[in-house]
Amino acid sequence: MSSGVIVIVVGLLIVACVGALVARRIVSRYRDALAAARSEARHDGLTGVLTRSAFGRELAARIERADERHPVALLAIDVDGFGQLNKQRGHDVGDELLIHLAGTLRRCTRAEDLIGRLGGDEFAVVLAGGDAVDVGTRILGALGARGVNHRGIAASIGIAHAPADGLTGAALLRAADVAMRRAKRTGKGRVVVYAGESLADREEKRARVAIAELIERDEITMLTQPIVDLRSGAIVAYEALARFSLPGDLSTGELFALAERVDMRDELDLACLRRGLALLASRPLGTRLSVNVAAPLLADPRVTALLA
Repeated sequence: MSSGVIVIVVGLLIVACVGALVARRIVSRYRDALAAARSEARHDGLTGVLTRSAFGRELAARIERADERHPVALLAIDVDGFGQLNKQRGHDVGDELLIHLAGTLRRCTRAEDLIGRLGGDEFAVVLAGGDAVDVGTRILGALGARGVNHRGIAASIGIAHAPADGLTGAALLRAADVAMRRAKRTGKGRVVVYAGESLADREEKRARVAIAELIERDEITMLTQPIVDLRSGAIVAYEALARFSLPGDLSTGELFALAERVDMRDELDLACLRRGLALLASRPLGTRLSVNVAAPLLADPRVTALLA
């Protein structure tokens, strides 16, 4: 074999080796990126705990393995007065509080326990064993001792157990949420174990039915209030105002607060928006109309469909 051929063969071997190394590095980086993307999809970007969907899947798997001898304990944790703190001190302080809460939950639980952020200031913990009340009490004590800017954090905790209180993740979360809301109503900063529906829970069910019937029967009236340009005195737009009646003569503000409490605010806002848009048919072309809705609803595809 001539020296020239040898050089060519050696060169090809070198290129092949370099190509293999580069390909291996690319594959390795791809795998790392894929693993990072999967981790980000499973974990909350602010606190690092499981997202609601990932937590729900893990909870369902734990419940499938649960029995009377090995029950699953679920703790629902909600910060008391978080919305007011956000308004008064800003979202940066609110974020700091949530990070601190997530860290406290990690310190008060074991590696095999699950921690998830269900949304806003709502967190949940699934215990692999141990006394749930003791863990909940320890969490409240740790939060009260060291909070954001050295101020204590108050929270309410509800506890439910599977299979006794629910055979699915959704059912168990509802039971723990009922217990947590009972803790808030009875003084906050407490740990309450689920013990069935309370009178307040039955009242909330009746409120849901009443609001649903109000929407279904289309018993919402929208009035318009002119918005006037003070310089010219001309009407430049209108604001739509909702008017309705429910048993007990609730005011408009009280009804919206009730709808918020029973998780029907979006449905009520959508109904008001639908009625408000219907007013445009009787207004001159180009009329501007404003309808107040809760900010999170703006991302709902149903709103986009209505506006279209």
